[in-house]
Amino acid sequence: MLKTCGALTLVAGAFLATPTIAQTLTIPTPEEAKDAVIRMMGGADLAKMMASGHVKIGTCKKATKAKHADAVACTLAIVMGAGSSETQANFFRANGRWTAEPTEEDLPFPDPKVQ
Repeated sequence: MLKTCGALTLVAGAFLATPTIAQTLTIPTPEEAKDAVIRMMGGADLAKMMASGHVKIGTCKKATKAKHADAVACTLAIVMGAGSSETQANFFRANGRWTAEPTEEDLPFPDPKVQ
């Protein structure tokens, strides 16, 4: 009986010691993120202002508090002219394109990856 208990402990320990495989995140490109943010924020006026601007994507992680199971949460820097604004959003695919929504995830702020 003692040998069986030892073997079970050894087998259980082997499963617990197995390394976790990190999942790769699928995130939008900066241009896809820009389009998604424009749609989230309301459209035409922002689209005109951001026509010559761009988006930098910073830290991203799986969104655990999002409505959509496949959402990722990212920090962003929205750059227009000489100014920029850092924000955060959840991104998920809907109808073949990226969609953005406000996030409640804990992400770094300010995020050094978008500076």
